[in-house]
Amino acid sequence: MVLGTIVATANHYWLDALMATIVATLAFLCNRILLILVPLEDYLMWVLRLEKPVPSTGESFHQRGGTL
Repeated sequence: MVLGTIVATANHYWLDALMATIVATLAFLCNRILLILVPLEDYLMWVLRLEKPVPSTGESFHQRGGTL
């Protein structure tokens, strides 16, 4: 009942902010790990004779003259 009261009265906002900070920090750290694995991905794509998909959004798409 206490947990229901805390959630119903919105007294959990400080916990929301804390968890959002933790999630954002973990995402940032995991992104660094994934960036380290990019050369491995390139090698795997080469071994399997596959090509990475061409991005359909972002700055690199517009630099190549892509249209939406």
